[in-house]
Amino acid sequence: MSRARVILVGGLIAAALDITYACIVYGPLSFHLSPTEVLQSVASGWVGNDAANAGGAVMAQLRTEVPTASVSVSSSLRACSGNER
Repeated sequence: MSRARVILVGGLIAAALDITYACIVYGPLSFHLSPTEVLQSVASGWVGNDAANAGGAVMAQLRTEVPTASVSVSSSLRACSGNER
C-alpha cells in the first residue's frame, strides 16, 4: 500500500472515530443533543455561535470535513519526516 493511501485511510479512520465519540458522549450519554447539534456546537468554536446555529447542515458538514483534513495533514507530515518506528 502506498504511503499516500495509508495517510488518507488513517486520516479518515481517525476523523470517523472522533466524530463518533463526540456524537455518543455529548448526545445520548449527557446532553441529549442530536448529531447535528453536536457538530454545530463544535463548529461554533471556529465561526462563532450565531453563525454555527444559523448555518444548519453546512456547519455540521464543516465539522466533519476539517478534522479529516487536519488529521491527514498531520499524518503526512509525520510520514514524510522520516522518523518512523
